[in-house]
Amino acid sequence: MKKTIMAIAALAAGMAMAATTPAIISSQVRANDPTVLDVVYRVTSDKPTVNVRALAFEDGERSFWKVIRPETFIDGTAANIGDNIAANVEHTLSWKVSSDWATDLAKVKFEILTSEQGQLPLDLITIPATAKTPEVTVSYNSQNSANVFNALLWYYADKASDIYITDGYLYKSNGDLLSNRTAPANMILAVDYIFGKMGYEGLNGPILDFARSATRKASLAFNTSVQNGYKKSELSGNIHIGEKVYCVIDVSGGALASSYPITYLDSCPIAGWGDEYKTTKILLRRIEPGTVTMGGKKPVTLTKPFYIGVFEITQKQYQLVMGSNPSSYKGDMRPVERVSWNTIRGNSSTFDWPNVTTVDPSSFMGMLQSKTGFNFDLPTESQWEYACRAGTTSWYNNGGSSDNDMKQLGRYMDNQSDGRGGYSKHTTVGSYSPNAWGLYDMHANVSEWCLDWYGSINSDPATDFPGSSSGSSRVWRGGSWYSVVYGCPSYTRSDISPSFETDGSGFRLARTLSTNE
Repeated sequence: MKKTIMAIAALAAGMAMAATTPAIISSQVRANDPTVLDVVYRVTSDKPTVNVRALAFEDGERSFWKVIRPETFIDGTAANIGDNIAANVEHTLSWKVSSDWATDLAKVKFEILTSEQGQLPLDLITIPATAKTPEVTVSYNSQNSANVFNALLWYYADKASDIYITDGYLYKSNGDLLSNRTAPANMILAVDYIFGKMGYEGLNGPILDFARSATRKASLAFNTSVQNGYKKSELSGNIHIGEKVYCVIDVSGGALASSYPITYLDSCPIAGWGDEYKTTKILLRRIEPGTVTMGGKKPVTLTKPFYIGVFEITQKQYQLVMGSNPSSYKGDMRPVERVSWNTIRGNSSTFDWPNVTTVDPSSFMGMLQSKTGFNFDLPTESQWEYACRAGTTSWYNNGGSSDNDMKQLGRYMDNQSDGRGGYSKHTTVGSYSPNAWGLYDMHANVSEWCLDWYGSINSDPATDFPGSSSGSSRVWRGGSWYSVVYGCPSYTRSDISPSFETDGSGFRLARTLSTNE
């Protein structure tokens, strides 16, 4: 049985691109043993020896990449793979597939990758874990996988028009740095770029969505500080993997509808979040319990999972629920603004959260609760910061602290003219990079109301911290389109009268779940 073969090559870190080309001479399933694939290959190079690795993927399931383990090459052919393999001569490999990968060999494609600096280790098990071995850690930024992806980046850099090389650095055509000579400088961008080039389904949400899809709903969680996936049982709490990852409220029926249907999604659509999720449907993501250092000094443990909006509530969504749009700067997919805390959930003195948990039936939250049957509300301040940080401890939730880092995350004073989203001032929600949990615009676009009364924060640990029991001001979190950069970090908080309305404030939806939901 002849196989369709692809061959790819990537040069090593620290060296110029040399004339090194791997090629498959022949490949066929062994006639008397359909679990063995016999391959003959040659690497043409101006060097006498090269370092060679073999990769495989299941045809039609390109997420099931594996670096082939040397012990699965039989009949003495393991000596023909690894470091210091003679170039410019033919080598034979006999791969015993059943001992490595329980799959139909007729669906497997085999590839050869070379690196003259030994970049591609043999101990990388899977990229990512497959559904057949869901216990394997999904790793994106270990040294091993970084080397693999870097090798692939350099391969495509020699052929693609959308990235370019300058003094040993790879850049996308829009100026985003992908890689230096030794490893990807921006792992998320690098993974997204390479997976796209190799035909994987798109990474339109966080990398976790891809890992979940690749593992076919395996029980994986996402540790955002190191961009690794682990078995959920190994983590005390993190982002939810499994059923009902996303909650969708259909408000297309408008203000006169008797009810708003709710549906759930297990993953981000391959094509990403379309305009419907910014107009006629409100999208929330489930977040698992965990701990956050609120305001940079108070450890808060959240014991209950919760949903929180992927996007800020838009003008179209608000108009459909309330029948009007109070915003100064109009645009269906721009965030609603000029909404006070009182407008969103009812007069703060009467509906005095946390002492009173009900809302005014005529408010936005009142309408939404009555038509869905669920307790949708604003997030607490600790929920907001936990969701914003997504595991990070830096100023910004992309791990950075510079002005340039902030410019990638949301609309504020210094990037109003960058054209993203089609508007100056605030702009279309989701126009900037999300955090690792797939939440957009948490650092800027419009500042966002939280439930809490504003009060001082001490360093005493707390559980499910509700904030102060009384006060004169409610909490704003996040910067707005007119904020300076220092008003945008994850820890920034403001005290604002609950009746105050401005074109720089809006909100996103949340819903706290019970511990067993």
